Amino acid sequence: MWFRVPEGVCALVEEDSANDVLDKRPLRKRSKVILTISCALATAVSVLLLSPKVAGSGLTNDMLTADFDEPLGFVETVAEYGDCADYPYVQLHGVIKNNLGNHGPDSGDEGLVFNATVRHTGLGLNSTPLHIEIHNTSEYDVNYEKWNRKYWNGLHGHFGTIALDPGTNLSFEITARLPGSNDTLTMPKFAMSVFDLDIGSNNTVEFVELSSFDHYYITSNTTVTVDRDGKGLARFTATVYGNGSDNPEEPELLTVGQKHKSVTVEYSNVQKVPITIGAIGGSSGRVFTFSARPILLCAKTKTANGSIDPGEIETIENHTNGAGKNTGHSGTRDRCDAGFLGLMLSLSLLTTLASA
Repeated sequence: MWFRVPEGVCALVEEDSANDVLDKRPLRKRSKVILTISCALATAVSVLLLSPKVAGSGLTNDMLTADFDEPLGFVETVAEYGDCADYPYVQLHGVIKNNLGNHGPDSGDEGLVFNATVRHTGLGLNSTPLHIEIHNTSEYDVNYEKWNRKYWNGLHGHFGTIALDPGTNLSFEITARLPGSNDTLTMPKFAMSVFDLDIGSNNTVEFVELSSFDHYYITSNTTVTVDRDGKGLARFTATVYGNGSDNPEEPELLTVGQKHKSVTVEYSNVQKVPITIGAIGGSSGRVFTFSARPILLCAKTKTANGSIDPGEIETIENHTNGAGKNTGHSGTRDRCDAGFLGLMLSLSLLTTLASA
């Protein structure tokens, strides 16, 4: 935003008094030059202080720099935790069809389809059988001949799983339908958690990209880096090595280390949940595990002596997605305050020089 300096201020350099005499013209000329330069400098000061890079956005932001028209949101510490049964919950009961990207092992229509029930999602369909469907939206290249069958796509314990060959990525969408219906349901409340984001022994780095969410949650000491584009998309990338021995066994009971490698996201009024998973470099395939519930808000923490309530020894951060959302906090006022300060400073400088 630019502020116009009042004409009367710069016009001071052009005012001539009827009583001025010729021997004062050199002084007036010098004053004119000084004041003109001062006017330009003062205007520059105002513009700089109005600049977002100097004034700041007013938003708590530890991610990538973004345009101010597309804020990244703000961060707060989660103060209250609850029981997992009280949060929006989609329970996956079994696999109806397993043919994501037409790679089998089943034949027929493409897709990975689960039999499921939901609770507290706002659908009004508690305990009603639903189908949760996953369909690829990009090419999916996986060679099952290289995989142990227990790592194939599907449901393993309480976790949904998708396998990925090294050096590849996959984009897909998650939707919900009533059995026998072609209509996609709109979930008033929906949550997902992704677990065990780590680096394989052969240096294959896992990442997941999520978008259109309201909030994401990570631990304050997360081992996952977060990059955001300011337009609603976030990429979560592993930074620590892991192996099968540190994989979670129960989504509602995680060690501190397992929580550090997990991400939870919340959505509202969502029909399709777009996700991209990737395995960068290396030579080992990776298995992505997920659960359709906000685990980091409710999972107990597993310790050597048993388990304790969430939040007792770890801190969970709530990051609000500011892109296209009303976050209740804006940087506009802070930038205007800085601009006003710059303008007042400029006017004060000009007044002092003019009176001199």
